[in-house]
Amino acid sequence: MALTLRNWNWLLTILAIKSPPFRIEEEGWGEFDMQIVLSAPDKDHSITHDLNFQSSKYESKHVITFKNPKPPLLAQLRESGPVPGDENGVKKRGQEESKKKKRVDKNVDMEKLADGLQKLGEDDLLQVVQMVHDNKSSDSYTKNDIERKDI
Repeated sequence: MALTLRNWNWLLTILAIKSPPFRIEEEGWGEFDMQIVLSAPDKDHSITHDLNFQSSKYESKHVITFKNPKPPLLAQLRESGPVPGDENGVKKRGQEESKKKKRVDKNVDMEKLADGLQKLGEDDLLQVVQMVHDNKSSDSYTKNDIERKDI
């Protein structure tokens, strides 16, 4: 992950930070808008930030949410610390058995299920995929094949 700051003041200043911590400390006077570009493996994300030096301490938080991030982005994020959601994977065996819900064997009409999944919109389908991922267990088998076009 890289952080690029562009200042469109009198002079064009570009400052690129390519390794954590992504922190900048500068001194000066004034107030100006700056463009912050977060470069992820798949695309850039821009934030417009109003920078001012009126107080001795200034903090402005911008939240960027990645819905269903791709593996290259997750790998880069893990280089700078833990990634939210990693703890949602398969739990340890002791925790899994103590908190395991009772499962009742039910007959599922797979063709009806497949027809229903094909009728879902993209957001709903992504939510179903996330629910399957969040509820997987050690005896679950899932395959994420995003390249497959016949679905």
